[in-house]
Amino acid sequence: MAIEPINPRTVKRSTVVAIALGAAFIYLLFHIFIIQTVKFEKYQEKVINQMTTESSIKASRGTISDYHGAIMATNVTAYRVFISPRGIAQAENRTSLDSFFFKDRFGISEEEKESGLTHTEFVANGLSKILGVDYEYVLKQTTYTSYLDRTVARDVDADLAEKVRHFIANNDLQDEVYLEAVETRYYPYSSLASSVIGFTTSDGVGVYGLELQYNKDLKGTDGKYVTARDSSGKEMPYEYELYSPSQDGYNITTTIDVAMQAVLEEQLNTTLKESGAVNRACAIIIDVDTFAIKAMATAPGFDLNDPWTLDEYFNLELNYPGFDENSEEYKQLKKELLQKMWSNKAIGESYIPGSTFKILTTA
Repeated sequence: MAIEPINPRTVKRSTVVAIALGAAFIYLLFHIFIIQTVKFEKYQEKVINQMTTESSIKASRGTISDYHGAIMATNVTAYRVFISPRGIAQAENRTSLDSFFFKDRFGISEEEKESGLTHTEFVANGLSKILGVDYEYVLKQTTYTSYLDRTVARDVDADLAEKVRHFIANNDLQDEVYLEAVETRYYPYSSLASSVIGFTTSDGVGVYGLELQYNKDLKGTDGKYVTARDSSGKEMPYEYELYSPSQDGYNITTTIDVAMQAVLEEQLNTTLKESGAVNRACAIIIDVDTFAIKAMATAPGFDLNDPWTLDEYFNLELNYPGFDENSEEYKQLKKELLQKMWSNKAIGESYIPGSTFKILTTA
């Protein structure tokens, strides 16, 4: 039986298909090669980031004390309140299914049932009322379901933290709302030596004074805690964990004497009021034997525990032009006055030396 010849058009099509498949195969091999070699570190980092969660272990910031050991800057425990957007979303889905199939929502508190809010709205509303945080802000944080946690409030005191704990316990929110104890900067003497000590941001970074000058020594080195998680966000066994301890910052002892500092500031504030000076007042007390600075003050001072609030002296200057509080002029003036209030006049501005220059003249 004679074999029929293959149609040339079939051969041509087969050849084209074979070439296309071969080219695609070579293209894939080439990209696999690039991924395995040139871009290996990039994709490896992506995989690690998807599988692990790194938590920072904050180092304890060093203290600042006077010459006799009186603590002028230290740390106290505050709390960070944060939520699990994914946990809230999962609870929302459960309550929605309960409502659809059983005409009611099971596994939730009577308080939530009576609120008439969705589960997400109930959580956001409860936290905003307890913490005094804007409701819309809290509600927005619940939408970031690709994040493991979102911060709702920082520097929460113990009383409010206890209210949050009750809110969590009473409404079974253990997998949705969390509290984390953190350290925050605290100044026991409030405004004493404010322009000398300076202050930190909410993240513990020095902004002014000694807090800024010695920030590198005071802040210490943060540690880290790395945990592996599965696709559901649950932690994997402990053998996948990595722990690196933190190293606390150094403590600093100054030459300041708090007793002398307090007397100097009292005298300066009295002088400022009696003289009606328009550009503050400043003074320095120096040990004549060692030239150590025993006190340095600028009046008026400011509350180191609330540095973003203008004192009475600068508030009068802020309100004098009559700007609307929402105007750009008002905001700009307030910014300038804050900078002025924080600055150390004794070393930051030029002034006429007066009688102190007579020593040089005599010499």
